[in-house]
Amino acid sequence: MKRKKRVLVVVESSLAYGRKVASGISQYVQERGHWTVHIEDRGIFEIPPLMLDGWDGDGIITRTANLSLSRILNRCNCPIVELLGDGKNSPIEVLPDEEKMSELCIEHFLERGFKNLAFYSFGQSWWSDLRRELFLRASEEKQFTPFCLSETSEEKSVPLPVWKKKYEDAMIRWLKKLPKQIGILAASDSQAMRVLQACQKIGLKVPEEVAILGIDNDTHLCNLLTPPLSSLDQNAVLVGYEAARLLDLKMSGKKKLPELPILIPPLSVVTRRSTEVTAIDDPDVAAALHFIREYATQGIQVADILHEINISKSTLVRQFRHILGRSPKEEITRVRLNHAKYLLEHTNMPIHLVAHRSGLRSSEYFVSMFHKQTGMSPMQYRKKHQKLLSKEDPKTIMPHNSKLFHAIIDGDAKISVEEVHVSLGQGKKPQLLLEHYLIPAMTEVGNKFENGEFFVPELLVAARAMQECMKILDPILKSSGVEKIGRVVIGTVEGDLHDIGKNLVASMLEGSGFEIVDLGVNVSAETFVNAAREKPGTIIGLSALLTTTMPQMKVVIESLEKAQIRGQVKVIIGDVLFIPSTEQLIQFTGIKAEER
Repeated sequence: MKRKKRVLVVVESSLAYGRKVASGISQYVQERGHWTVHIEDRGIFEIPPLMLDGWDGDGIITRTANLSLSRILNRCNCPIVELLGDGKNSPIEVLPDEEKMSELCIEHFLERGFKNLAFYSFGQSWWSDLRRELFLRASEEKQFTPFCLSETSEEKSVPLPVWKKKYEDAMIRWLKKLPKQIGILAASDSQAMRVLQACQKIGLKVPEEVAILGIDNDTHLCNLLTPPLSSLDQNAVLVGYEAARLLDLKMSGKKKLPELPILIPPLSVVTRRSTEVTAIDDPDVAAALHFIREYATQGIQVADILHEINISKSTLVRQFRHILGRSPKEEITRVRLNHAKYLLEHTNMPIHLVAHRSGLRSSEYFVSMFHKQTGMSPMQYRKKHQKLLSKEDPKTIMPHNSKLFHAIIDGDAKISVEEVHVSLGQGKKPQLLLEHYLIPAMTEVGNKFENGEFFVPELLVAARAMQECMKILDPILKSSGVEKIGRVVIGTVEGDLHDIGKNLVASMLEGSGFEIVDLGVNVSAETFVNAAREKPGTIIGLSALLTTTMPQMKVVIESLEKAQIRGQVKVIIGDVLFIPSTEQLIQFTGIKAEER
């Protein structure tokens, strides 16, 4: 029997970042690691007794915050993955992408109309120095006025600076000199807390006069403050996961390691009251920006803005161009594009769903718009920015429930249903389970079928497992008001009782977010027509297996034309296995060439 590897995790439990990293390591161990993990409840500066006694295990994952611990680690004869270090002698190997973090934070302020931005940090550390440098660099690129205070009275740089009372006086003097309506980015949540407390001490209103943004998304701290603190979620869970993956590679003796450091894309800014403000004097533009931020991904048009704030289009466009340098339509596109980029980077959501969730009904228009704005297709963008998502393991940046994913692929309906209940009990949203676990699983099933690894029986059991999960999720999704992306009426044509292909397609489409009306088998043309009349834009799905019943597809299509609703619907056909050419298919079924 293969011996379990012994791994020491030297990560603090006293800070939210460390706890999230530990959660990511745990995720990896549950999924892949044949490990025995040793970890202790500790502060970031404490040295675990196991290390003082001499660690003789197989590997270490550490966030080294002091020189004493660094010296002990240098004497250890095993692979080590460093997640903090001093930036020089013990360089970090897995970390959040600081450039993307800076971009998200600054964009958070700019889209709220701030022209004056400030950066605050205390002490000296490689990571806070880097964040200040990126902030100043962005001020030149984004053309905003920067104000910085970095209290650097420390004699030397340390991995984690400690707050000192003397920093407060300098900060208060700095805050009093800043212009009003300014956004302040602090190097971390704990440092943002100090800024917030100083503002309250001297009577500055947050967020009306000073908007404050932290980094770490320590939910307990952020929600405890008044007002609650907005913060960037660095995606520390994935940092822990990838650190464990890297250590596993090192311990297995693999010579080819990924390029270091491994950069983890951040998740997003979690907006709370401390930045819920628009720094624009013009009330109409401020109201329009707020409306766009709230509803751009719900498919709004400029006309909806005009109706909401009662202003003429020419006036609004003129005011937008004068204050923001872009039109309201361009602002809607910008917000939608940013949301689409986030979905492409952080999920494996199909492109048509990305388009829909970003407020665009047409996938074709979305692809065209995305290419025009970025110079690449959505898939090219995803491949470029999702380097950490392997083809074999379609986990998202969010913690991946691999048991549910694999249960769907294996067609194990019982385990699939159990895992859905467990995930819901853990507070996971039904939409997340659908888009990040179930759909990727069925996509993988489809890939295996195309590659000859799976056959029809495997497709069927996977589809049934998916259907059982949807019986649980669909009522919850409906009650929460989640909008379907389209309506599909599907059935097997008259004279044919086969339903294998129909059921499989229905299951896949339902999982992708479509409303499914399953008419069953032996369905007359009149029934298809009546179902299509109920809602314009319906997609009609015609299934047939027998060559003798395939002409019924043409009967249905002719009936749609006779009812004068052919132009209101799209028709898809399935199980046409014996028609060799497109021309014969069109002639045999009456389907349009573009619907092939």
